[in-house]
Amino acid sequence: MAVPEICDTFTIRFRAKLLPMRASTFPMLILFFFGLSSQNPLHAQLWTMKNKTASNRHPVMWELGLRTGTVVALSDIDLQPGPAGGIHLRKSLDYMFSLRADAQFLYFRNSDQEDGTTRTSFLSGGLQLLVTLNNFNWNSKAPRKFNLYTWLGGGVNHYKVKVLERFSPDLRPVSASQTHADAGLGVAWKLNQRFNIALESGAFILFGNNADNLDGISRRGNDVAAFSSLRLNYNIGNPRHRNQPLYWANPIDAIMEQVTETKTRTPVNFSDQDHDGVLDELDLDPNTPPDVPVDTRGRPLDSDGDGLPDYEDPDPYIPYFDKNKNLTEEEIREIVKDELNKSGLNTEIDPEVINAFLPLIHFDEDSDNIRYADHAHLATVARLLKRYPYIRLVVKGFTDRTASRTYNLDLSYRRAKAVIDYLVHIHGIDRNRLLLQYNGEDDPLVPSRTSEIINRRVEFRIATSGDREMERN
Repeated sequence: MAVPEICDTFTIRFRAKLLPMRASTFPMLILFFFGLSSQNPLHAQLWTMKNKTASNRHPVMWELGLRTGTVVALSDIDLQPGPAGGIHLRKSLDYMFSLRADAQFLYFRNSDQEDGTTRTSFLSGGLQLLVTLNNFNWNSKAPRKFNLYTWLGGGVNHYKVKVLERFSPDLRPVSASQTHADAGLGVAWKLNQRFNIALESGAFILFGNNADNLDGISRRGNDVAAFSSLRLNYNIGNPRHRNQPLYWANPIDAIMEQVTETKTRTPVNFSDQDHDGVLDELDLDPNTPPDVPVDTRGRPLDSDGDGLPDYEDPDPYIPYFDKNKNLTEEEIREIVKDELNKSGLNTEIDPEVINAFLPLIHFDEDSDNIRYADHAHLATVARLLKRYPYIRLVVKGFTDRTASRTYNLDLSYRRAKAVIDYLVHIHGIDRNRLLLQYNGEDDPLVPSRTSEIINRRVEFRIATSGDREMERN
């Protein structure tokens, strides 16, 4: 059964609220809904994708929300609106499903000329399963600006009915605890990474012996409390270490990010034509004779530095200008000792080779926060700088083309600065070894006017003598 059919089935039950309902109906309905969602192929794909992307890279924030609104009782006595309030805590399970623990307080009146007037205070707590409806539609646009969702849930409540006026002998005060089911529809608008506001409409359906006593009189079927509310929601957690809840994310972004990383990954050539143990990509002498000792860059060893390779040198540890001298045994030992103590790693570096292996650091839309996924990439850059203390790097920021050129220039500056600050404060890199440059929306990797994560980046390259740091405009 598809999700829309489930929603239609629940709507029919809600409209028939006055029909008697057994207390066992709600638990069976919840179990049935969870069973369907776990077997839904689309849900299974989203769960797998979430575990392979955002979950493993980056924990997500929880949402804390406050609500206020109005409530009416659909019961035997004519309704009068009353105030409602509450608090909730919400956790995303994947891109479509989330759980919400909700506590609410409702206060309403019922009054007519046949029965009388009552006032009811209603306190409830429960758990709800929310379904993000606009994440059924995948597209290549930016992360969601609004979130359309529906929910189905249940819990327990306690309410008290106070009789203010009595015209009917059936009207009586009530104090009861019941179970209930609740459902509704809502839409939320994102204000920024921390805050969003939401409008909701929903209803409680009571179960149990006092399910028809919400207004103090029992006459037909179960009573219903219908409410409309405004919620102010706050995402809990540090944006530098946690992603926004997944129901705000576009599922296609996770796929595009993996495709982008695959496309931008530099292919490595593992060939070694001269079989000296050094890859051709790094070999400065790819045609050395067989079985000749080489250094880490593939060049024949010249231990005494006389310009004659060891395999052609009859005295490989004695410099050429000393070969005709009568050296003592102690002098020869000192020469050999000095050569053996030298590092086997040549300090010359081909900048183009290093640049090919330096990573790209990507950013969320309209953000200069470093994603948790890129911490490992920056650690790699830091290790390179510590291993070669004479290297300086250019750190250059870019953006996509979804804002004005002036704003994008400033955003690209802030992204490059965030990366430099991270390397300096977290890994202890000397600030003078990092040159900040920025280029705004120019030089995109993907020629597109839409929001593309591949264009929202910071690049690294080996600095040359002509490179200079750029000042902020």
